[in-house]
Amino acid sequence: MDDVLSFAVFLLTGVPLIAMLSVLTPLLRLLRIFPRSLSIDEQSLAGKVVIVTGCNTGIGLQTAKLLAHKGAAVVMACRSVEKAAAAAAATSPGAGSFHPIELDLADLKSVTRFVRSFEDQFGASHLHALVCNAGVPAKLGTRTVQGFEMAFGVSFIGHFALVLELLPRLKRCGGRVVTLSSVMHRFAQPGCSANWNHAAFDTYPMHLRVFTSSYSDAKSAMVLLAVALRARGIASSAVNPGAAAVPCVAPIISAEPLEHLYLSPYWVPSRLPVLDLAGPFVGAFPNLSKPEQAGAQGVALDAERLWSWGETVLQASHDREAQSQLGRAS
Repeated sequence: MDDVLSFAVFLLTGVPLIAMLSVLTPLLRLLRIFPRSLSIDEQSLAGKVVIVTGCNTGIGLQTAKLLAHKGAAVVMACRSVEKAAAAAAATSPGAGSFHPIELDLADLKSVTRFVRSFEDQFGASHLHALVCNAGVPAKLGTRTVQGFEMAFGVSFIGHFALVLELLPRLKRCGGRVVTLSSVMHRFAQPGCSANWNHAAFDTYPMHLRVFTSSYSDAKSAMVLLAVALRARGIASSAVNPGAAAVPCVAPIISAEPLEHLYLSPYWVPSRLPVLDLAGPFVGAFPNLSKPEQAGAQGVALDAERLWSWGETVLQASHDREAQSQLGRAS
């Protein structure tokens, strides 16, 4: 029933929205409201170490290419080391270098293993930037290893666990963090009243499920994560890359027609070039920063509430794992 309702909502709201944007976007381009590209300065990143998650394809790979071209040592944190290595081999690193290390954000144990592997290669103090790029589209019924809803578990919880482990290194190096959000954050629960358990375990009541998903809540959480990191002395920005035809939003052919139709909100925009509404929207330009627009104090409180919730959820997950290991040992 929830699948049918989700698809009906898309037909009633998504299709008219896409049609409207198809007409308005060319006009907005002419008015330079949505710039097609941003100028990149030529500052060298030689000697800098940067981690980019989910960068064997798509936006992450393009980010890794640019950073390496400017001289950075780019750690390609990907689920498949083989695919990351193949992508690196097919790309000239310019003055920099690529270093694939396995990281599966759908498994908190993999996050810990990644940090250990990173320390083995780069030491405990070398980390100048972290780009939290990896993510997956919402797909009903899928879970992470620890039981979180997949979109929220990968996009936020996995990244949050990674940030916590790397935070001391980032502080020592004066490092910075970039989190990838989306215009979909506007469809998330209001931060002041958000029940993050709904997002983490896909337990939305019907009145929220109509317009909210774990995906949109994850993108809102990534904005708030940037705000919380700023409060901890870390230079952090959340950015909106815009619609892009990347593999993670490609249609998944399934024996269940309704499952395929459910993915169409993600598939359609990625195939319409007129909808490339790309551009930074938080943190990249101070005068466009969402916290300043929405009221910095309220957003900061929302960010701290999310941070506290995240720590509690991770601790509970670790406790359950420890209890499970004790049970198996006995």
